[in-house]
Amino acid sequence: MLQLLKLKLAIIILLVIKSNSFTSSLDMIGSNPYEKCKQLQQLKVKPTLFVATSMRVLIFTEDFYVFVLSFDSLDQKVHKLKIDHIPMPLFSAYPFVWYYNRPSGHTQNIMKINYFIDENRDEWLCFPLKFQKDLTISPFIYNIQSHKKDKGWLYPDSMYELQEIFIATDHNNFQYIGRRSVLGTGFGFHRIHIKKNYEPVKDFKNSTFYSVCKFLNTPDSDIYFQPGVSCGDTEGRYAVDWNVITGFVRNKLFYIITNIDVLIFNDTIYDQHNNRIKLIRKSHESFFSCEYHQKQNSFHLIYHINIILFIISIILLCTYLLLILTRIIVRKYIRKKLLKKTKSSLTKQQKSKIKIISSRLNYKNNLFQSSQDSNNSDLENMSEEESK
Repeated sequence: MLQLLKLKLAIIILLVIKSNSFTSSLDMIGSNPYEKCKQLQQLKVKPTLFVATSMRVLIFTEDFYVFVLSFDSLDQKVHKLKIDHIPMPLFSAYPFVWYYNRPSGHTQNIMKINYFIDENRDEWLCFPLKFQKDLTISPFIYNIQSHKKDKGWLYPDSMYELQEIFIATDHNNFQYIGRRSVLGTGFGFHRIHIKKNYEPVKDFKNSTFYSVCKFLNTPDSDIYFQPGVSCGDTEGRYAVDWNVITGFVRNKLFYIITNIDVLIFNDTIYDQHNNRIKLIRKSHESFFSCEYHQKQNSFHLIYHINIILFIISIILLCTYLLLILTRIIVRKYIRKKLLKKTKSSLTKQQKSKIKIISSRLNYKNNLFQSSQDSNNSDLENMSEEESK
């Protein structure tokens, strides 16, 4: 019976913990669970890493959340990203990653999160460190499929000084790096072949960045890559003025997210120098589609069900504890009553025994006294007869 009660208590405690964990995660997101999508759409919260492959879509935000979406969330026919899931706190999605990127952690050393696919199609999150003498942690890479950690690498100081941006791709072993021109205008790309034993310091010594140039000095002009040199401002050689936040490549298409809009163009631009490549512009509102209308009611239903379960769990726990307390009090009362009754009954028995013993003694005393009296009368009679 006691073991059954303990089991019930354990189940109730687990329900309370589970419900509390769920509601705590929702509280971190806010009263509106889809607020993060709207913030992303309006760039109130900026993405730090964007991954779009044939397996998944991941969006890491600067306030330590992760959107984990299905691979078909990105519709490349109309260039729209359907966000129909609430984001997960980074500590919940990747606890190990959170430890090294929490606000009070080692963010002074870690660059923007990087991503690559190795030759075995394993997906890795990279956390490169700025090279310095007194490092408190080591650079590392993290396999998001097997959750294993491996040795990472250090990047040269130039990546920090020039604020270079990682651009993830769905290709094996390579990615792009974007760099704003040191002159303040223009933007360029560099492609690197990356592996687990990659040494970026050697690669960056002889790196060649391709400047993005426009044929016309208009926002919608066709673009081309100019290797090694800036575009200048002569006819047919206009530098772009892109304030790039992040980007990704999927199915041979660049998606570059800027502070104004989303730029889309073919990645053949990198290998076909000076060839015209069409540029497509999408607003943030039209690219990030927060499609939560159909799911909002169901989510709130689940939310309220969990709140009700949490309250019921608390009530059950309190009831169980009250029952245990009542049981203890009743047992103490019964024991006290029995003890008192026992003491009372023992006293009566003792009294009855005393009465019996005293009556017996009295009876014996009376017998003795009567025998004495009889003897005395006999002696007197004998004495009288002798005198006669």
